[in-house]
Amino acid sequence: GVVYQPSDNISLYASYTRSFTPNLARTFEGNFLDPEKGEQFEVGARAELLDDRLSISVALFSLDKENVAVADPNNPGFSILSKAQRSRGVELDIIGEILPGWNIVANYAYLDTEITDEDDPNAGNRFFNAPSTSPTFGRPMRSKRVP
Repeated sequence: GVVYQPSDNISLYASYTRSFTPNLARTFEGNFLDPEKGEQFEVGARAELLDDRLSISVALFSLDKENVAVADPNNPGFSILSKAQRSRGVELDIIGEILPGWNIVANYAYLDTEITDEDDPNAGNRFFNAPSTSPTFGRPMRSKRVP
């Protein structure tokens, strides 16, 4: 990854990651699944505002995975491979002290998932149990001051 800081309060970054994870899941026949492999690209920016009391971050990402263990629909308790999946999205975070003693935490994520294995009957569908949005908003809270 790389980080570029065009000013004292703004940082821009980009990263690339490859992953390899042994699959511990087993098929109905008792075989271990092939290892999961992944490739992720991410770019983002972060700004520190209000004399560093407020931080705003945004990130865009794309993650492609191969050999993902998923539940076997015909044999509960066992797994099969989803040979290709893609997740893309954006995440926004706002964290800080907007007034003395008043803090805010807000997060929003948009996630677009897709099964990309052309041989999979579910190709083109979203992942099971993957929400498309994930908002989290904390209302401003008054901090307790300890003497």
